[in-house]
Amino acid sequence: PHNDPEAAAGVTFSFDDPEDAKKFGKATGVNVLIETGRHVYTNWLSLLSMRTAHPKLDPYAWAQRKVEIRADACPRTLEILARTCNVKLLPHVPTPAYRIAIDCGLHSGKLTHSGACQKLMEGVGFTRRRAEADVNWYTSAPTVPMSYLLGRIELEKLHARLVVRDGWSLRKFNDWILSFGAIPWSWIWQAELF
Repeated sequence: PHNDPEAAAGVTFSFDDPEDAKKFGKATGVNVLIETGRHVYTNWLSLLSMRTAHPKLDPYAWAQRKVEIRADACPRTLEILARTCNVKLLPHVPTPAYRIAIDCGLHSGKLTHSGACQKLMEGVGFTRRRAEADVNWYTSAPTVPMSYLLGRIELEKLHARLVVRDGWSLRKFNDWILSFGAIPWSWIWQAELF
């Protein structure tokens, strides 16, 4: 069951066996959660190494106790992620492009809230409630969709330079990208932290 079917952005299926999830995950628009690398704590080197952007923003120091974070700290979480698939409802629709255009339109005054919702409903196929939720996100967190795109462009440039041109392995590249937390990669590059 879904708590809000009209505003659903995706569907998640949990299998009893991780092998069944892998088979299902080969379909277009389907991802096995553990394989996406997104929001899986074992891929966050900054978390595992307890590295923070700044000493004053160090939650491990605030804990006033020894904090140990290991890749095997949450085995049940990893087991669930390995047998769970996310299905995108509209895998072929360029939703990010619509989001960026709408974000810019809203903040330049060329689109109203209602007009932005209408564009998402017509162009992406969102229901009214799903479109309103998206537009409310843009208005409460301006430029977030654009930031995602700019981050992707920056990441693709670094990948072309380090992996394609310089021969880094994908693992080395991913470890490097994830090892600095939320600091912009261009800053890390300029500081020659590679």
